[in-house]
Amino acid sequence: MKPIVYNGNKIRWKFGNINELTEFPLQSDSFKIGPAEWMIEIVTEIEEEIKYLEIVLTCVSAENQHKNWMCAAAGKMKLLDLWGENENRIYYFEHCFREDAPSSFESCELLEWSQLLSEDCEFLKQNEIIAEIEFNFRHYDYSKKIDNFTDIIVNVGETDFHLNKGALSLHSEYFYDLFVNKKCLDENIRLDNLSPGEFCILLATFDNKFNFYLEDDQMNLINVAKFYGVPTLHYFCEAYLMEGSEMDVLAKIKYAEENGYDDLMDSTIYGLLSGVQIKQLQSDVRFLGLKDETKLRIMLHFKAGNGISDNLLGRLSIFGRYEISWKCEETDENQRFHLEMGIDMSNARFQIMNPVVCNGNKLRWKFDNIKDLTKDPVRSDKFTIGPVDWIIKVCVYTRENQDYFTVYLEYASNNSLNQNWICEAKSTYKVLRQVGAGKHLSFDNNGFYNKNNFFLWGVCLMKFADFVSDANGYVIDNSVIVEIDLSFRYYDFWKHIENFTDMIVNVQDTEFHLNKWALGSRSEYFQNLILNTKPNDIKNVKLEDITTKDFCLMLASFYPFFDTDLEKHYISLIEVARKYGVPSLHHKIEQYLLSETKLKLIEKIKYADENGYEELMKKCIGSLKTGIEVKNLQTNEMFSKLKDTTKLGIMARLLDFF
Repeated sequence: MKPIVYNGNKIRWKFGNINELTEFPLQSDSFKIGPAEWMIEIVTEIEEEIKYLEIVLTCVSAENQHKNWMCAAAGKMKLLDLWGENENRIYYFEHCFREDAPSSFESCELLEWSQLLSEDCEFLKQNEIIAEIEFNFRHYDYSKKIDNFTDIIVNVGETDFHLNKGALSLHSEYFYDLFVNKKCLDENIRLDNLSPGEFCILLATFDNKFNFYLEDDQMNLINVAKFYGVPTLHYFCEAYLMEGSEMDVLAKIKYAEENGYDDLMDSTIYGLLSGVQIKQLQSDVRFLGLKDETKLRIMLHFKAGNGISDNLLGRLSIFGRYEISWKCEETDENQRFHLEMGIDMSNARFQIMNPVVCNGNKLRWKFDNIKDLTKDPVRSDKFTIGPVDWIIKVCVYTRENQDYFTVYLEYASNNSLNQNWICEAKSTYKVLRQVGAGKHLSFDNNGFYNKNNFFLWGVCLMKFADFVSDANGYVIDNSVIVEIDLSFRYYDFWKHIENFTDMIVNVQDTEFHLNKWALGSRSEYFQNLILNTKPNDIKNVKLEDITTKDFCLMLASFYPFFDTDLEKHYISLIEVARKYGVPSLHHKIEQYLLSETKLKLIEKIKYADENGYEELMKKCIGSLKTGIEVKNLQTNEMFSKLKDTTKLGIMARLLDFF
């Protein structure tokens, strides 16, 4: 039967005789949903001597007709129980269709053949089966001009992309430099170092809800991300390397090292489960090409009994004169070797020189009388790096009867004066070797700003006895020199930027200078406002029903890397996300609620029910372990206010306990 399209995003079709099915696909007629033509194929598949029914959905127009659009499809494929008495067989899918991607997704062995034929399942009626696919589309179309919106044509290959300068500048360092710093006024530009498909992916990553399929042979996208300075594309590449890539360990470590992929580096190294694996890495010629600090991290990941002495304490001497103390400590299941970071300091007090800011984001200071440090922090004078003032604090921090030398940065600006900027920062601390040819001690630390407390912690790397040893050359005349390299992303919404900001939003007498495209692409409210208002009337907008703090956090949600503190704000931000139609903010809130531990289960279910948080709802219902827990939910007064579909989902959980 020809597939029937209904409700705009669903198809249902009937296959007349399953006895005709073989490993050679039988194809439906083509049909249209969303931006493209589709076709269904149905086949049998044998995997490890088990026969399966498999259904394949293919985009038949993606490869040869549409080079400047992308479509992300998510939904469910359902094999219907014809008698309506049993659960339907459902497969959830997610896929991206574009010019150079595989143009189909498969049902992944939807049903074993024996289950299909089983009378208990009742999928068959006179050898017929009925299947249904429900789509949810995110359609990115760059093929046509939009009034009041697109203002530049970017030509890639022979394909024209109609885009907005502000949006490109917002997400790409390359385009920011081109349009804002160099003030390019051209209405047409050409890019020659990437394909239309790669540029399409780059643009789609601006949407932090976008999910696409990568393969190992598409790692040129990392070079694209580097050249055009697109953090969102780096983010997707790193996520793929962590979860989907079949590359070997050293290839992943190399990518992590070259591109600053810290999460990839950590997950790859922590995945090494034995000293044998680490020794195999050492014997690979590529190991020699890694940075010394990467080698050190790998070497320190040994486990007890796999190549290191059985002594619980010792020294690991690597790379010439660079020596680090190590110890073995018990964990729940294993023994893992860690850096020994203890420093024996008592009766301490010392002075810090006024910090010197160099190279715009570096800070170097010298402190004297290291033996006089106590638990009472010693503070430096204020100094400025980036948009705000900072101070340095040093003290002795005691943990488990062990004293640690601690250094940290603290935000020192008056928060009331900075309501419309956001800064996220990452720092590298170095203890400089003052004599000898050895390496500086250095380590990275992350911190995020515009919260109630603004600080970055730093810890020492050596035992105090080793630290003050003349042989190491860190302490000279009882003084130590420390350097912090503070790199940050700075989101500044409070001043006009030529060729970039084109709209002022006034919130509680605070002016936010923004870009119409950035707002319109992230917020349904602003998209409707911009497209339905004359250009001259949209230059200055006043919002009456939102606080400055909430508006700033809403803007922060546009950036996929920003770590917004939602503990005190998520309730008001849910209303903001609803009113202004901001999917990225809903996404941030849902991710926060997934990890939040203080809320009651019924409260989380309520938020999931009201806002369509499917991942949260699935986790909440899945966390019900007994029939008693389900019945307790029923007696809660909030239960009666839930949607019927949510109530049914909770009640269906009871069936899993019988």
